[in-house]
Amino acid sequence: MLFEARLGDTPLFVWEPGISISQNPYIEFTFLARESGEVRFFWRDDTGQTLTAKKPITVG
Repeated sequence: MLFEARLGDTPLFVWEPGISISQNPYIEFTFLARESGEVRFFWRDDTGQTLTAKKPITVG
């Protein structure tokens, strides 16, 4: 299992949970955006299925 959040090519948050994780985990993290860009999210579950999402952010 793997969860990643990136702003452009810069990793913001990377998490590889262990086997004792809930079925539907709640993931929360904070960061200070210093530049505009696209935040991309990637999730791969323990069966190999993936889910992606993206959201543009504007600074200033």
